[in-house]
Amino acid sequence: MDSPSGSSAASRPVDDGRSGNGSGFGIDEHHLAGPWLDGGGKQARDVILEPAIGVGASSALKHSRRFVLQASYWRYLQHVTDSDADPLSATEMLEFLLHFGGSSDKAGALAAQLVDRFGSLGAVVTADPAKLREVLPGDDLSVLLLKAVRAAVRAIVREPLEDRPVISSASALMDYLSVTMRHEPTEVTRILFLDRKNALIKDEIQHRGTVDHTPLYPREVVKRVVELGASAIILVHNHPSGDPTPSQSDIDTTRQLAAALSTINVVLHDHVIVGRNKEVSLRKIRLI
Repeated sequence: MDSPSGSSAASRPVDDGRSGNGSGFGIDEHHLAGPWLDGGGKQARDVILEPAIGVGASSALKHSRRFVLQASYWRYLQHVTDSDADPLSATEMLEFLLHFGGSSDKAGALAAQLVDRFGSLGAVVTADPAKLREVLPGDDLSVLLLKAVRAAVRAIVREPLEDRPVISSASALMDYLSVTMRHEPTEVTRILFLDRKNALIKDEIQHRGTVDHTPLYPREVVKRVVELGASAIILVHNHPSGDPTPSQSDIDTTRQLAAALSTINVVLHDHVIVGRNKEVSLRKIRLI
């Protein structure tokens, strides 16, 4: 898709049928001076979004969140809301998101820089905010939007694990772990604490390590299990190298933890290692 450009002329209000004290956005539209065309060959238009606030509201309040959505971004919005459309590329999606932050004037170039530096859309939204600010200096709003996207995706993939047996939802579990851990730049160990019905009590990061190592202390895990009243756990960690093949250290640590948990009648259901494009279950490959 094209990147936005061109200047705009005077706006022309459009009545969207909303008034009173309802929430949402009213829409003003005006023609671009540039030659943008929509899919039907008509001249494209900028769209001004503003709160649809009550008629009696002050002018300052009415325009407090008013901004212009340029014509090509309006086409992006139409595209992402069309369930049958092909997905946008990583750069296009980032460009669209950055338009709503503080970098709309150079969203295309910055989107390309983000993908070039971090490698993928997933890696961008999971990147450390400080590293994002190196590409987006002074644009905390865009950083916040990117982190909000990650939080939303995590919440969506977590939903199938809520209030139901986690171990009976293997596919949903792997989806959740992949989204949560695939793009971590260092090794992270997390534990899913389960109740006696194998429903999720708590999902908790235990340690953050280096690019190829993170410590795990069975005594600390046992203590946390007792604190939460868990009946079983699932151990998870990632391999930033991308290869989820378990090391001998991974295998030894898993067996030590299983033995420690057995002393308090708690089950280690699995140890999952998350790589770049796949996950490995140590139980599935019979290492537990």
